[in-house]
Amino acid sequence: MKMLLEVLNWCASPFGTEAWMYRKFGIEGRDFEYRDGSPVLTKTGNSETALGEFPLQYFTECPLPLYYSGNPTMTDTVYESLSTWVDRGLPNPAYGLYSPTNSTTGPALGTFATNAINDVLLGRAKVSSWKGTVREWRRRGGDAIRRENQQALAARSS
Repeated sequence: MKMLLEVLNWCASPFGTEAWMYRKFGIEGRDFEYRDGSPVLTKTGNSETALGEFPLQYFTECPLPLYYSGNPTMTDTVYESLSTWVDRGLPNPAYGLYSPTNSTTGPALGTFATNAINDVLLGRAKVSSWKGTVREWRRRGGDAIRRENQQALAARSS
């Protein structure tokens, strides 16, 4: 148990620490080089370090920094934008609820909706097509997910 906690602690190393740099970028000179003061992955780092990163980040992760290499003013811009979202944000009422339909068809429904949004944004579809997209999303499982979430919410409340 102690060793497992030590591994998770290492995975959650704070931004900029030696452990964080190693986990994110690997070995300097082999996996990454500094350019303008920022680490940039080499060809080896891109093929080896990124693959090693993918599963580790899901064990635990330190808070993600607002860091934009080569663009120092971007941090303030993004921070100001995100801080306005907090006041206007609403909690997701379905958070923590289980929907069997969402578990099986949710990813496909998400892809369907994302593709439809991209089609509108890229001019491949008209904004007026959105009503049909919503109708189709509901038919493909959106209504079932809503019904299952409403039942789970009612069960949680009682």
